[in-house]
Amino acid sequence: MVGGAEGVSNQLCGKTERPLTFLTAAGIDFCTDLSTVVEGSKYFTVSAKWEATQPLRGKFEDWKGPREKTDFYERVKNLYKCIFTAAEVQGVTHPCVLPMGLGVFLDNVPEKCRDEVKRCYFRAQVELLQEKDWGFAVYVLNAGPPCLVSLAKKVVEETAGTAGEGLRCPIVVHSRDVKFIAVSLASMGYSAAYLNPSDAIAVLQGLIGYFWEVGKGSCYVGEEDFVATSTAILSRTNISDLHTDSSRVLSA
Repeated sequence: MVGGAEGVSNQLCGKTERPLTFLTAAGIDFCTDLSTVVEGSKYFTVSAKWEATQPLRGKFEDWKGPREKTDFYERVKNLYKCIFTAAEVQGVTHPCVLPMGLGVFLDNVPEKCRDEVKRCYFRAQVELLQEKDWGFAVYVLNAGPPCLVSLAKKVVEETAGTAGEGLRCPIVVHSRDVKFIAVSLASMGYSAAYLNPSDAIAVLQGLIGYFWEVGKGSCYVGEEDFVATSTAILSRTNISDLHTDSSRVLSA
């Protein structure tokens, strides 16, 4: 990966003292048409004003009910449980994560439900860090832009209190370059991990980086930034057949 300090923000870093563990997972997609139809129908009511000839944005109006809201939260929590388990198996002590599902994946979520969806993602992480000692010395959470950082801090305080009651490790909420933080921690000898909020299947198929060449604006997100600022692109399918080597893939 590239460096992030001392005037070398676009230069490749030297080899870290310890390997950096790469984790990949994706949030729930309410952006693409097919996924929106499938996923949105599980949790949200359809607006009486919406017609099949209209765009999907505006199709859904509100949560179906408390059960569906709980189902969504439990699904998000189980997703993070899988991520935490994978990190635990690989001996990660300093996980550095990006937000999942809180960007373009919110496009077709009803406006009145978006805040609760965001809260679900943050609360799931906090509660998992209360329920079990995953072996983490600290949990480094990049919550996104300042508005999401404020929301994440609020959810942490609501869930764990201002003193972090019940947390098995400290949570650092920030908006800095999570890649650089992960590399710096690994260079200091810590067992750090970087969570790439991308489709794991796509990564295994060698499509790492998605729109890394043409991604702009809302299409330039975590996976594009990771590939554009590292040598990860060398594992893309049209460059290498590395993704076909199953022995290189670790799973929980």
